[in-house]
Amino acid sequence: MEHSSTDGAPGTSEAWYRPGDSFDLSVTVVDAVAEAAGTDPLENDFSPLYDTVDVDALESALFDPDSNRSRSVRGELIFDYEGFEVAIRTDGRVSVSAQD
Repeated sequence: MEHSSTDGAPGTSEAWYRPGDSFDLSVTVVDAVAEAAGTDPLENDFSPLYDTVDVDALESALFDPDSNRSRSVRGELIFDYEGFEVAIRTDGRVSVSAQD
């Protein structure tokens, strides 16, 4: 899992999810939100991610190698979590930005 701050802007972060790596999608999302929030991903008061979104369905929709979706199809799913907008793209990019 790779992380990088987006233009150094406060309240934003970016991470890359790689299916099959040692971290699952939910860990990547929570880590990216924690980075944007400026908090430790292991010591925070976030609600469970699964209370907001079905991570298994999200992973299936975007990254399932057995889906009938063509590899050339690109997409993005966006949801709100802990005061941040989280966008996950089919190329694995996870972008987090503070909501206005």
